[in-house]
Amino acid sequence: MRNTVTTLLFLISPLAQGNSPGEVVPAVAVLSEQQQTDLELLAEADNFDGASSKQRIEELLKRGADPNTEDSAGDTPLLLLCRTIEHDYRYRHEPHFAQAVNETFELLLRHGANALHENRLGCNALFFLQSKPELLEALKQNKLIPKDLAVRIPYDTLALIRYMKLRVQQAELTMHAPCRQYLSRKYCAPAYERVENKLTTYLESESVERIPQGAPAICLAFMRLAAPEKANSYVADLVYWEHSEHFIEDIPLMVLQALHDLNWQVDTNKLSQALKRLQALLPKEGEDMISCNSARPIILILEMMAHQDPQKVLPLIEEYKASRDPELAYHAYKMQLRQNNLYSPDPAELEKAFGIDPFAPQTTKLTEQQRKIYECAKVDFAMRHSDLSHVSAEELARAEQHFREMGLTPYADTIATLLSGGELSKEPYVHQAAHRRYKELVSPAPGAVLARYILEHPEHFRIKNNQ
Repeated sequence: MRNTVTTLLFLISPLAQGNSPGEVVPAVAVLSEQQQTDLELLAEADNFDGASSKQRIEELLKRGADPNTEDSAGDTPLLLLCRTIEHDYRYRHEPHFAQAVNETFELLLRHGANALHENRLGCNALFFLQSKPELLEALKQNKLIPKDLAVRIPYDTLALIRYMKLRVQQAELTMHAPCRQYLSRKYCAPAYERVENKLTTYLESESVERIPQGAPAICLAFMRLAAPEKANSYVADLVYWEHSEHFIEDIPLMVLQALHDLNWQVDTNKLSQALKRLQALLPKEGEDMISCNSARPIILILEMMAHQDPQKVLPLIEEYKASRDPELAYHAYKMQLRQNNLYSPDPAELEKAFGIDPFAPQTTKLTEQQRKIYECAKVDFAMRHSDLSHVSAEELARAEQHFREMGLTPYADTIATLLSGGELSKEPYVHQAAHRRYKELVSPAPGAVLARYILEHPEHFRIKNNQ
């Protein structure tokens, strides 16, 4: 039974007999018979257990339980049964259980359950029933499923974004193609042109500040759900692939990030074409660090290519490992680590891999090599992100020594400026100068050196099979 149901049973009373005035004590609310039966109906549907649950639900309905009562997620008993149909293995493998579910479904509809009611994620029973055509057809023949309502597409920008986000979230709730096809046909396709025009307007904006946060990504996800072929054609025709130098600008980079996160299948020839133009913006030698921000789009394009054609990316990884840009070199190493089934020197990833609690005293047993890499990764991350709130002076001192052993002397010297007599400086200007200097250092970058160390000691950093 959900916590959201049980919490309805409790209230806080400011006074209770035997307590002093002003003392807050818990008290159990007195529920009406109607409220009690409604809660029991939700609980039974949420924990459906075959014929016994069917009988119990029937009794509650006879007692006057409301078949359209909702929990905090907006789910009704009908939608809770849909979840059983969607996820409970017994529905697929035990005929008697499936029969009980189907009969209970019909029972709720006969008592007035609304099959078109949408929960907080925009799902109704009709959406889930698309994957069970036999049950849906039987309910329609018995005239228990009402005619589907017309869809209203909002015009207001923020309302449209909320609508798109709701439908994309809804699609993620099922793996059944008929459900997604129904969602696409009924709720998404009618809005495609409006959304495409909205995205085009965003791409033509003069400032990223005029674009609602996350709007390009949600537009692309919605367009792909509404009309995959049209969406693919739209992306393929973007001018950025031929003039990829624009990816260093905020709005094009935002679009590229969205395509990367959505694992969009862009033609690898277009990706290669974009890479060639971006490469010309990379620092070439010495201290030639042009502030062009081309590393980030190159990394995103590389990872997009790796998803589609890993062999085509291998020569590029080797080339970018030697880049003068520290971010690009680090990510090239990370891609190679993944191909070798090894953890990358990312503190969050290593914490998860080794069972480390970053907010508790160190109790996890690590090998010397593992601890060394973890501490260096943790300090490197903190320095690059200008946040030492979770790093101790002892960890900084050890990382400084490790960096010296690895030949990262400039980075070690910068860390040393933060320490005095074994204590971390409390002067803000000292921290600001150290962080700025750390991020201005060029090569070799600590991330790349740590990654190379892992590649040389794979036995200590192999990804476990169950992860």
